[in-house]
Amino acid sequence: MKKLIESLYHFIFIRLPAKKVSNFPKNTNFALGLATIAFNNSKVINWQIKLLKKHITDPYKYYVVDNSNNLEQSKEIKKICEKTKTAYINLTKLKLDLAPSISHGFALDWTYRNIFKKSGYQFIGFLDHDIFPIKKTLIKKIMREKIIYGLKQTRDEHWYLWPAFSFFNLSYLQGKNVSFLPGNGLDTGGKNYPWLKILNKNQLLFAKQKYASRLKLIKEKKSAWSKISNQLLTEKQKIEYVEKDILVEFLDHWIHVFNSSDWKKTGNKNASVDKLLLKL
Repeated sequence: MKKLIESLYHFIFIRLPAKKVSNFPKNTNFALGLATIAFNNSKVINWQIKLLKKHITDPYKYYVVDNSNNLEQSKEIKKICEKTKTAYINLTKLKLDLAPSISHGFALDWTYRNIFKKSGYQFIGFLDHDIFPIKKTLIKKIMREKIIYGLKQTRDEHWYLWPAFSFFNLSYLQGKNVSFLPGNGLDTGGKNYPWLKILNKNQLLFAKQKYASRLKLIKEKKSAWSKISNQLLTEKQKIEYVEKDILVEFLDHWIHVFNSSDWKKTGNKNASVDKLLLKL
């Protein structure tokens, strides 16, 4: 019954108009459309806007799709978007207690259906709100003849593209049953497995994933980060860094600082993240 109710709400939700919209671009004839699902942290959105402008060399448009449940943070995110002339969309909130992965999937599906599906972008990408480019990056060059690029996640014999770092050739998605909901025994994005699995290896490009301590990176110059990230962490170190909420991951030329909405209840770390990102 619960799944049936969620399916009904999903059907309704992705067809609902947004609660608030500002700076929505009329022209989408650009190489790249990017979107992030914002959630309760205006600081990382501000950084993402700045660092995308600094490092992404494709002609692109960027959308902040606000799924926050903290009203004050939503107000701050909207202010930042207005100040920077960034497209801002505040999603209508459902009176339904959804698991975080399902709520995230709802927001991603709304974004694909209402922003990207019928747009003129050549490529589209979804970013977690606390992932940032660390050097000049041309997505069009990275993808070339690829259909997808991003972080591969596996469970048993199945795999999926983690939707919070995922890029797609938009023309290929037309006619596909695109949904970023959990499914097929997989987390958010798992429902795309049926059409992802039929792609051949030449159409796929997966990011290389490396880990490091945020505190260690802060102490070093950016030029030393590559050497630090090449030092493989033991499983014990990873667990320790996760528990202390200091783990960061590198995904090719991007850095992900994790837990910026504080879903793990480890406390606000914005000041520490600021010190890290100032090096970029």
